[in-house]
Amino acid sequence: MHATPEPPVDADAALRVPSRTTPTWEVELLISGALVFSLLALRGPLEDAFARWFPLASDLMRQMLFYGYLYAKLALYALALTFILHLAARARWVALVGVHSIYPHGPRWENLSGGPLARRLAERLYDDIPAAIERADNSASLVFAFGILTAQFALSLLLMSVTVVALMALAKALGMSESLLWIFAVAMVVPLILVYLIDRWVVPRTSGENWLSRATLRLMQVSNTATLISATQPLMSLITTNYGGRRGIWILFVVLYLMLGVVMVDSLYRRGDLAQWMGDPLPSPRRDAGLTASHYASLRQGPLVNHPSPHIDAEVAQGPYLRLTLPYVAARHAGAMAEHCPPAAPVDADPAGTDADADADADVQALRQARRNAEQARMDCFGRLFEPTLDGRPLARLEFLRFQHPAHDLDGALAMIDIRDLAPGRHELRLRHWSNRSNVTDNDNDNADEDRVTHEVITFWR
Repeated sequence: MHATPEPPVDADAALRVPSRTTPTWEVELLISGALVFSLLALRGPLEDAFARWFPLASDLMRQMLFYGYLYAKLALYALALTFILHLAARARWVALVGVHSIYPHGPRWENLSGGPLARRLAERLYDDIPAAIERADNSASLVFAFGILTAQFALSLLLMSVTVVALMALAKALGMSESLLWIFAVAMVVPLILVYLIDRWVVPRTSGENWLSRATLRLMQVSNTATLISATQPLMSLITTNYGGRRGIWILFVVLYLMLGVVMVDSLYRRGDLAQWMGDPLPSPRRDAGLTASHYASLRQGPLVNHPSPHIDAEVAQGPYLRLTLPYVAARHAGAMAEHCPPAAPVDADPAGTDADADADADVQALRQARRNAEQARMDCFGRLFEPTLDGRPLARLEFLRFQHPAHDLDGALAMIDIRDLAPGRHELRLRHWSNRSNVTDNDNDNADEDRVTHEVITFWR
């Protein structure tokens, strides 16, 4: 058997980067390598910021925060995965270029183990190495550009969604009913869709320049500006019209919504809602049974740091007092506070321009004390909304003090429960659970789920 003759090889050409290599490959590698780890590091602060501010937001701000969090996370993940995939694609390209420089003559088929069919299949699958290098180079650049375009599109959706929600929140603050809000939302969206349908089906059937085409063009310009599509140009047109033909724009949407699915799964996983999908054989922790990590400050880590549940310091109480923290959540407590704990009549402020002598005046001191008493009465009322009991005994004389955590921005009330006479062993602190639906009274809640948790039980040991 004679060896396969080797083709003539240009050794100098094999040692050079191919001339048709994308000219931006070095910049792409520099950007990907520098940003991939920093972008992944931003995931934690983004989750912490959302967990910190979402429970404290009013109804008008919660939707803005949610959409801001969702699309900011989408853009973050799109960029991070883009740079990871780009580094992998560039690594394959580097491997092809490097191996080609070592073996510029190509495979030695006579050294291939196996029979003639295996060799025939290997020769059929083998591709011209310069062509394979060029395809790997183009693929890496396309991954980079497609990821940047997806992130741009996500940021456009972010700004557009926040703007729409802000306008609806403003309309709601001005007293518009919910039905009018939906009419307002439809009135904003329908014209944007209608102009593209007119351009697709009506304008081609008209002749020449006319008022319809001019009006449609003007509305399309407004639509592109309002939806921030113009911010994605010229990258969008360059990619979507060349990659995938007429299906290029749909490929972009598929990638975008696949990324959105990844974001949603990750968010559910961080909340612990995927346990039932992952085959967890144990029942999920309940607020009224077992031990819930959010009930203990010593266990509140990661996404639980700003959890809105009431909590004590630890499972084992140390010292003569048990510290109970009741976070305030506007969506849960604002309605009940307005109904049961309305602000007292405003106490006149200190007279303007009082000097040092006036500060000691009895009337001024009385005004200040009255203001403090009114504030304390409202905090005590807030604490009584939770109907606290210890081992079935109502804690009616607790004093609740205004409290803001210096590190975690938890806002609410704090009470010190005297446990000096408490016997050693297990004890239960029971509190009313105020969900986002708990602002209605029990009489108005006849249709609620009977199994819905209405109390939180914090178990501890003395």
